[in-house]
Amino acid sequence: KTLTTQFNSFYDAYHSENYVKAEELGKELISACPGNTDFKVAYLDSLVSNNKLTDGHTFYTTKLSETERAQDEAIFIMCKSFYYEGNYDKAKGALKRLLQRVNDNQNTTV
Repeated sequence: KTLTTQFNSFYDAYHSENYVKAEELGKELISACPGNTDFKVAYLDSLVSNNKLTDGHTFYTTKLSETERAQDEAIFIMCKSFYYEGNYDKAKGALKRLLQRVNDNQNTTV
């Protein structure tokens, strides 16, 4: 299979919410495309959606750059992860950070 075919299969599984298949396909692709931020965030979401929270936290801290970790979608996924593991204070903190950023963006675009 070509990388393009593998990516297409990954995104087909991810967008149809087949996170088990997306995680499996993503695991094979992660080393081939370390600079693809959208893919890495989708893979992170697949891990969290599969309730692999520890794996998700490790991936977030070791495989995403500081800039990637600061993206709204990555913050939201970690918010979900904290919520799923019952760490409501951390989930609330991440959500507050995300909402503040959205509010700040609305104020600057007016």
